[in-house]
Amino acid sequence: MRTNLDFKMRLFRIDQLIRERGPISFEQLLAELKCSTPTVKRDLKYMREVLKAPIVYSARNNGYEYAPSSSGSDGAGQPVVLPATWFSPTEMYVIMSALQMFGTIEQARDGLLFNDMQALKARVLALLENAKIPMRELQRRVRVFQEPVRIYKNTFFEVIGNAIADKKRLSILYYTRSKKTQKEREVSPLRLVCYRNRWYLDAWCHETDTLKTFSLACVRNAVLLTKASKPVALRQLEQELDRSYGLFSGGRLQIARIAVDSEMGVYVKDEVWHKDQKMEVSDDDSLVLEVPYASEKELSGQILRLGEHAKVLAPESLRRYVQQTLQGALSQYLTDNPGR
Repeated sequence: MRTNLDFKMRLFRIDQLIRERGPISFEQLLAELKCSTPTVKRDLKYMREVLKAPIVYSARNNGYEYAPSSSGSDGAGQPVVLPATWFSPTEMYVIMSALQMFGTIEQARDGLLFNDMQALKARVLALLENAKIPMRELQRRVRVFQEPVRIYKNTFFEVIGNAIADKKRLSILYYTRSKKTQKEREVSPLRLVCYRNRWYLDAWCHETDTLKTFSLACVRNAVLLTKASKPVALRQLEQELDRSYGLFSGGRLQIARIAVDSEMGVYVKDEVWHKDQKMEVSDDDSLVLEVPYASEKELSGQILRLGEHAKVLAPESLRRYVQQTLQGALSQYLTDNPGR
């Protein structure tokens, strides 16, 4: 479908004129649209052939009108579906986010696409230009606030990326923060994941014969091996690692039930914590949210940001974890020496 906004506005105006004044003569259309004879003819043809608008010419009335069954006067016809004259919310979010990302790549001045980035950005901007508002002005008038993207550097990112592309195994030296130890592991790299500005590797660990997620920040060394990676279906990867809230899926999958009062419910009802979440919203905007999770630590952070406006209903283990976390936080303030 054509995307020029002036073109779209003419289609809306033709539809409006025919509905309000039809039959309307070709000369009247020319005067109202203030464009050339070929342009009006092309627009009428487009509406008939592409949009299936039932526009007919009445010789008796010397004008264009909608066929009676589609005019809407008798309620029998279907409305003509006209192209949008402005960006949708999703389009606007993606466009402005992409332009911000282009800026981040330009600022970093590295990577495979750096030299071509200006040309790619120019092509995107050219698609968005319209007579209503210059693109530079549009960028000033529409703001998309995102989590700041830090310029990320990792010595082994390229090695890991090539291993995924070539379907080869890796030998990594991995530091485990909880145990404060590091160990050599042979893995089949399957997927790179960026979560909250941090990069992770989903891989098959050949030591434990399980799928694991490794933080790239904890990879101390990575060597590309000649052995082929273990084939793991992406469906299996998604089922095992994407099934719960957040990033880490270790442990038994459980369903959290969280009550949110009306003061914060009005905001939370528009949030997506997980693709399989369920939500019961009351008339006063209070709600009960059900979320699958495996890591109490990850989910509790999301719950605690709501403060006194959220309460864990189930399971009991999550309730206790949140209570202990709150008590631990409170203890930081119950000291005789607040300056320490």
